[in-house]
Amino acid sequence: MIKRRPIKRRILFNCDGNSVFINAGGDLNQWIRNVFCGLEHSHVEALLWCDGAGGNTANYDSQVLELTGRRLGKVDPFLKRLIDE
Repeated sequence: MIKRRPIKRRILFNCDGNSVFINAGGDLNQWIRNVFCGLEHSHVEALLWCDGAGGNTANYDSQVLELTGRRLGKVDPFLKRLIDE
């Protein structure tokens, strides 16, 4: 078996999720464009993902973590809609 050498990454892009979530205006397709457009044909070789929840909450349907904003009664309507879909 031939063992491949790890790729040396030059540029890593850390997407914390929140900045692209804010200006999507509730539009899932716009949110996806915010995350990925501009990376094609760029020098970015790896996309690292953080959901932007800020630690002990989740921006997804979790069986373990509290949904972001639930405790305060302020779950973002767009986030709720994404999860419900």
